[in-house]
Amino acid sequence: MKHLFLLVLMGLLFNTACKKEQPSSNLTNTNLSLPFGKQKPVPFKLSDYKKKLMAQGIDANDVTANYVYCRFTPKDEKELERLLSLNLQLSPYPLDREIIQSTNTWGNEETPSYYIVLEKEEYDNISISKTILEEMFIPEEEQEKIKAHARVASTGLTGKLTIKDPVTQTQKPLSGVKVIGSDWFYYAESITDANGNYQLPNPYFGGANIYYRLDNNQLEMRLLDGNAILSIFVPITYWVNYQYTNTNRTDNIMPNDGRSREFFYAFSFLHGWNQFKSYANTNNIQTPTTKLNIWLAKNPTAEADRFYAVPMLRASNGVNQTSAEAIIKQALLASNWDPILVDIITPTLANWIGGTVSVGPDVFFSYNPIGTNWPDYNYMQTVIHEYGHVSHFAIAGPSMWNKIVEQIATAAIANNFDPLSPRYGYGTEPNAAYTALSESWAEDLSWEIMKSLYGDLTVYFPYYNTYNSFSAVQDLIRLNTNTSYQSNWIPYGVHFDLTDNGETEIGITDNVGITSFGQLYQQLSANNDSIGSYLTNVKTNIYSGSISQVDDLINSYDTKYHIRGN
Repeated sequence: MKHLFLLVLMGLLFNTACKKEQPSSNLTNTNLSLPFGKQKPVPFKLSDYKKKLMAQGIDANDVTANYVYCRFTPKDEKELERLLSLNLQLSPYPLDREIIQSTNTWGNEETPSYYIVLEKEEYDNISISKTILEEMFIPEEEQEKIKAHARVASTGLTGKLTIKDPVTQTQKPLSGVKVIGSDWFYYAESITDANGNYQLPNPYFGGANIYYRLDNNQLEMRLLDGNAILSIFVPITYWVNYQYTNTNRTDNIMPNDGRSREFFYAFSFLHGWNQFKSYANTNNIQTPTTKLNIWLAKNPTAEADRFYAVPMLRASNGVNQTSAEAIIKQALLASNWDPILVDIITPTLANWIGGTVSVGPDVFFSYNPIGTNWPDYNYMQTVIHEYGHVSHFAIAGPSMWNKIVEQIATAAIANNFDPLSPRYGYGTEPNAAYTALSESWAEDLSWEIMKSLYGDLTVYFPYYNTYNSFSAVQDLIRLNTNTSYQSNWIPYGVHFDLTDNGETEIGITDNVGITSFGQLYQQLSANNDSIGSYLTNVKTNIYSGSISQVDDLINSYDTKYHIRGN
């Protein structure tokens, strides 16, 4: 747990002199879309302290502020990066206003505002666009009281988060949410545990504003808003409660609970990660050691919600700007973004992706904020599919992954970013075999995890069970393959053929025995350049006693999908 007052005393200082701002007690809402509540009193106001001294007959003319309540409004990405690098415990909501509505703290404005109480000297030495909202004087004895309170590890605010599972439609604990309590001289964080529970210490004044931030040690989620693209620099944060003082508060997140579609989509994405991690941890499937960056793209022009995986652009840390720009542009256009807006913002985003502080996405999802649909089984399966790519990257590494990026970027440029053109290019193109392996792994794994999580899939997907000779999972994979001309060279289902009881797809010879996805995962590596080389690893390391059967399977996939030689 960390407390604002102690942290700001240790904040970094700049040597550049700043223009002195005039104090103002009238807070102006720069984020006009944000609904601010009624004003709360500012403690330790300098004007109040002077009045107190004068009432005692003491001359107060020489008394000056030693603290300030201030607002930072960074004018561009450079100032925003510098402000965030100071590691100050900034509040996205005014400390002297009540929260009256649960919503994204960023709003819809081009630049954000951040609020904090700082020592006056520290404030003067930060050369970022700023305003003093109130001058303060805190006597030394009061400072000591605040510090003493911060040192007491008392649990005062507790609660629990749950979310309605998009498949079972039942409430499930939601872990991995950063819950923040913020008030005057108080800042505390807690991450919800496996049961969705969190604990925060007692605030100095008894209550606090409560925020949820999608940021933990494994991933962070950021909003891409075409009208406010600076939002991509900070994790998504929602304020949810004002002056929260009671304990054991339960928040059940669900569709149509009065909060935005963005809110539910974002938290459902985190729920999908938790489900994926649960399976991965028990099946020896890895995830990257670096924090994932998830983009939730706000697109009011889209006809429907669209997923598009941008393959590990931040984690791979080696993608050139041309490829990054092509990938982002392809993702936005494939998600039905306005082409004019895409042309405007894509170069800027690509520049930021290659910048000192990379904002590149590892997974991308575009949604329509005014749509009527809510996340369902297709949403969950696609979320887990994207995390399947994450697992492949974790074992194969950036060297191989950049070839996939190059394949997709080259195909996008060659097809002039036509959304109707093959998204992954063609199976005869250079590096296509890497993409074939990646896509087939992610798709097959996603349905294996869905089956593991939800049991008999025909309960949730009865209309897909059209072939009596195949399992429901294989029906889904093969139906998808047969109806998608864009990816008919990608061998969806090959991993099921290695783990099932030998069901036969038309054109595929499958007499291979049973193994597990965990065992198959260990055969993925950086030197796999095709399904053929991957299956060679499988044959050597898992099926050494059934080489001919695996050869038959390999040869039938080579014949049907024509990808082995790439």
